[in-house]
Amino acid sequence: MEREIILQYMSIKYVMVLAPVLFLYAIAEMIFLRHKKERYNLEITLTNFFSGFTNNVFFSIYSFALVLIYNWVQDHFAFFTIDNLNISEIVLVFLGTLLLWDHQYYWSHRMGHSNKFFWAFHCHHHQSQQFNLVCAFRNGVFQQFFNSWFFLPMAFLGIPVEMMLCAGSINLTHQFFIHMAKFPRIKWFESIFNS
Repeated sequence: MEREIILQYMSIKYVMVLAPVLFLYAIAEMIFLRHKKERYNLEITLTNFFSGFTNNVFFSIYSFALVLIYNWVQDHFAFFTIDNLNISEIVLVFLGTLLLWDHQYYWSHRMGHSNKFFWAFHCHHHQSQQFNLVCAFRNGVFQQFFNSWFFLPMAFLGIPVEMMLCAGSINLTHQFFIHMAKFPRIKWFESIFNS
């Protein structure tokens, strides 16, 4: 139980550090677009921001249960145990975790577009009239809950929940910047990771 409490604290701490940074990027983009005389609607921006806030409130409520389920599956059904690794092995496992997270994210996102049940939870994200950083915040309150199940197979591989959450945080930070109105393309990166 102590492990789960620590993980919850780590997730909250990450969001507390990252959220203001992402918010500042969104403000900078808004200023940039207004300076360039491009369309930027404050009402839509606030709607997207509060949609993301509501989504995160709901996700923080049920994420505790999801972490418990992940740990239970890992403890009882993992095919591998990742223990006593040296630093180079940890780095390799983490890079593999990043690739696996990105793979699972691709399929969860694709399912959100191709399956009517999952589309019902994902379509809210695509209903914004503007494509910008704050649009990345716009998610339905249950979208993350349904997406979370795509990452459960990582528990069967013995990937520690801390490593899985860290990889997810990095990937979702990248997903945030894809929504930038003037996002520069990084060809080599996009040939490896979901963008």
